[in-house]
Amino acid sequence: MDLRRLPAPFALAVALAAQVPNDSVLVLTTQSAFSPPECALVDPLGGGVTPVPLLFGPLAFVPPAGIAADPVDAQYLWFLNGETSLEAGIRRVPIGTLALPSGPSAGAAWTQVGGTRIRVGANRVFTLRAGGIVEATPKTGGAPFQLLVRPDAVDIAVLGNLLYVACRDAADPTNPAPLLELDLQTGVQRTVGSYADVRRVAAADSFGLIALAIDLPGVLEVDAVNGAIVGGFPTPGPVEAVTYGRFGTLVYGITRPGGCDVYSVLRSTPVFSSTQPVLIDLDATLARTASVVPYGAGCGAAAATAWVAPTSPRLGNTGFTLGLAGAPANLPIGLFLGESRLFASLLGGALPITLQPLANGCELLVDPLVPVTLVADAAGTASLPIPIPLAATLAGVEWVGQAFVFDPTVGPLSFAGTAGVALRLDF
Repeated sequence: MDLRRLPAPFALAVALAAQVPNDSVLVLTTQSAFSPPECALVDPLGGGVTPVPLLFGPLAFVPPAGIAADPVDAQYLWFLNGETSLEAGIRRVPIGTLALPSGPSAGAAWTQVGGTRIRVGANRVFTLRAGGIVEATPKTGGAPFQLLVRPDAVDIAVLGNLLYVACRDAADPTNPAPLLELDLQTGVQRTVGSYADVRRVAAADSFGLIALAIDLPGVLEVDAVNGAIVGGFPTPGPVEAVTYGRFGTLVYGITRPGGCDVYSVLRSTPVFSSTQPVLIDLDATLARTASVVPYGAGCGAAAATAWVAPTSPRLGNTGFTLGLAGAPANLPIGLFLGESRLFASLLGGALPITLQPLANGCELLVDPLVPVTLVADAAGTASLPIPIPLAATLAGVEWVGQAFVFDPTVGPLSFAGTAGVALRLDF
């Protein structure tokens, strides 16, 4: 079926069933221990970076000790403040459409006193405190309870019913220290293996692999069952954080002179770079709830054009609209909807694709399967109704879009591209 011959809303509904959502990685950085943090959602395949403004109260002025994604409900981000902080403890922040905080942080229900590392499971929040105290706090609130104590513990990772605790001999890091596995259902604890110089740990969902950031610098991958080293990746600098995407993509963050970088093993160049010299933490997330998230960057007149989504693209939301604000008034807009932000099937190439010299400084960010023509009103706004049917087969699929607004200054094309926008459908 040729989607280009269908009206856009119907073409969208037909094509959505073939989509696969992308992973995102939360990256938390700061200038110093006394500076506000910066947060971003990063596509590990190089599909773009979305800043997440942390405008949710006093926490914005106190760099957290860690950040974690919720594996069950991606509209929540979790932060952990250090034990010596004036706001010590766990904070949960709801994130709405366009990656914006949709409400204040919540902390009163969690009585955790703070710590150094945080990870989130299906029903509990796991934290590592000074002295190697590993605790679990119910998501519904209440007092934390102690799981184990390992004075040499440096990091934790959670995967389903398994909790991993990485240890390091601080007196002599060349001495191997254990990687522990705790079964959260049975309470059975075992040693996966012993390794030297371990700083951080991550567990791969359904792949049976554990990543260990070591001081070579580099990242080791070990078999979660027998502890054997099965691979490794040299890194261009000291690894400060490591995680796995839902599809097994290994992502790690390093520090460098003047800032920090985040790498995916699928790319030779950074997928994220910052002038912030302190990489606090990163964690992988996959939007498991309906979401609308911009990515990449616009050019020319489109750099100031913003996406608007008054409601979430939930299944059955027949009144969903995707809009634009800040476009040149009373002029046409070309909107392209597509299946992927990674590959343009019509053009046979990986995205993004430079539009030089037709549009200087502009890139194509979507697979342009479905073209739609809009006209901005006198206020520079336009919107496209996209009724979303109540169909379970559409749960978890992703659709992307990019608009082009009139701008004769960018070159012969006379149209400048906006940032992309990714829509994930769900209940």
